[in-house]
Amino acid sequence: VVLSVNAGEVGNRKMVFAHNTPWFRPTDGSLFADWYFNYPLAQVEDTPEKEANGIKLDVRNAIAAGLDGMFLDFGASANNAPCTWWWTLGLYLKAAEGTGFQVGMCLDLPSSADYWGHEIVRILKLNGNHPNYPKRNGKYVVATYTWAEWTPDEWRSIREGVASKGFSTVPCGEFRQHVRSFLRRALCPICGDL
Repeated sequence: VVLSVNAGEVGNRKMVFAHNTPWFRPTDGSLFADWYFNYPLAQVEDTPEKEANGIKLDVRNAIAAGLDGMFLDFGASANNAPCTWWWTLGLYLKAAEGTGFQVGMCLDLPSSADYWGHEIVRILKLNGNHPNYPKRNGKYVVATYTWAEWTPDEWRSIREGVASKGFSTVPCGEFRQHVRSFLRRALCPICGDL
């Protein structure tokens, strides 16, 4: 088990994070297994605590594999409903207690800047001050692999809206997956089709 003096602070070291889809849990044998990855590899005893035990096992396995943390995938919901699987963050953070393992949120499915701003604030109010929620230089790390679906102005709006509620954030985005889409949106009006 890795321990850290300041568990939530990640800016002072290089770390390896995984993208985790909590809707595909270690406690089920979802049909999505063939689409995403070969999981679950470990069985969890069938008890009322099955989900919490599965998440603890998930965190232990991630630590044993050398990961420093994970970002949980939360999808935007229709009609301004809470994003999908947001409630699993608390379970993962509890499973990581006493370790240096970090667990944060990853925004999936683009929606309006107002929607995600509201959701980030709501989730950080509930979980952001947990010692295992990742922070960089005191700012909450919020990951996304769909970052290029938003314009720089939309990102600015999200960050400013969240900051106005008392939460400074550092966005962390997957670059490679969306670079062509981002460049097309950013540069085509200036230099033509890519």
